[in-house]
Amino acid sequence: MHFVKSFLYILALACLLITSGLWLPSNGQLSTGSRPLFGPPVFPSSTPAKTNRNRNALLENQIRSLKGAETFALKFFAQLSNEHLKMPNSNYMISPFAVWSLLLLLTEGAVGNTLKELRDTLHIDHDQQVIRAAYRQIASYLTVNTTTIEVASFNALFTDVNKPVNRDYEIVVERVYGSALIPVDYQDVNNTFTKINDDISKATRGLLPYTVTPQDFKEANLLLISSLYFKGQWRYPFNSADTRPATFYDEFGNSLGFVQMMTQNGTFVYAGIQDLEAHVLELPYGTQNRLSMLVILPKKGVTVNKVANNLRDVGLVGIFRQLLSAAEDFEGESVEVFLPKFTTQSHFSLRTILTNMGIADVFEPAFADLSKLSKNVFVSSIFHATRIIVNEEGTEAAAITTAVLANKSIPPKFYVDRPFLYLIVEKKANLLLFAAVFFPLAACLSLLVLLDTSG
Repeated sequence: MHFVKSFLYILALACLLITSGLWLPSNGQLSTGSRPLFGPPVFPSSTPAKTNRNRNALLENQIRSLKGAETFALKFFAQLSNEHLKMPNSNYMISPFAVWSLLLLLTEGAVGNTLKELRDTLHIDHDQQVIRAAYRQIASYLTVNTTTIEVASFNALFTDVNKPVNRDYEIVVERVYGSALIPVDYQDVNNTFTKINDDISKATRGLLPYTVTPQDFKEANLLLISSLYFKGQWRYPFNSADTRPATFYDEFGNSLGFVQMMTQNGTFVYAGIQDLEAHVLELPYGTQNRLSMLVILPKKGVTVNKVANNLRDVGLVGIFRQLLSAAEDFEGESVEVFLPKFTTQSHFSLRTILTNMGIADVFEPAFADLSKLSKNVFVSSIFHATRIIVNEEGTEAAAITTAVLANKSIPPKFYVDRPFLYLIVEKKANLLLFAAVFFPLAACLSLLVLLDTSG
């Protein structure tokens, strides 16, 4: 029997443009950094090798320190969902962890009320030294490169050769956060535009070849970028021979058209979660039991926006607790899964969303205080780009097959034929890497939706 590997490619990029007032540059050389431009963060070693037990204990402590990242992620996703009520029937996708990481870099340059707004919104409850240590540990832990899963982050500061930033800030973001420091000439708009997009394309494996435009550099003299790349192979691949056109409906039961519906029978964990008002299916990646897609299908009559807001209260821990209970109750039971094959791309401004969440001063020239970063600067724009491809590649997977099923009664169906949410999560750290809603304006055999909203 011929099976194909099913891969999920995800790329998220959060970009932040910073604008300055008039400021004469000081003397001194900008460092281009010593770490490779692309690849996993390289952190200086400060402690001897520890036992696995000590490493696990340390990781658990760091995870608790970054609990705010999960809280921010769920609130951010709910806020994004609320914003998209103005754009009904649309897809949207974000990487909350990439955005959180980007704003965390900004806290290192902020003081006063600007810093307070950032810390409060990011739910940072520990001092900066604790957060730095936790971030280093988590960033290293999240770097995965196996035959079935690749997770890679890319943080960079594109600084202006004519307007150096604070050297202490450069040292912190380079040594603590593993960020690349890349000097460019913002007065040479065309070459800078090409250089930045080339670097972004390399970091994102070509999934987002064009992200910034020359118009973005009218007054900017610093660009912060945080990206997260994910490529995952299903633990139990779909068979492309079973993929068929199927009707897709809107939230009110009206037919939108057809999608390519992948299907398989397998032993998957799923549960109906009352507080979420949705059914949840876990589709694992690889063999390490670390990364999964959670497919969240609202109950009939419940909107994806309602579920996105419920998710903020239920939390990832609540979802996994109920999935674990369901796995114990229905161990060995199979389920027939029907999931659309799709491609989605999003590109939108985050300013309005972040302002509504409590980050305001940093966008206002009269109030922004980023003096630890540079003099007279404020954030002129912040935008986010993502792309996800859920597909089947024509590679034989002899060693990777669907679960063997016993000859039982007809299995229950998890049929995803209406708008749904999906999350990519790191289970041990409870980190929400990607969150999205699949709700096309008009479903068809091949879906590509481009979102572009103003801030």
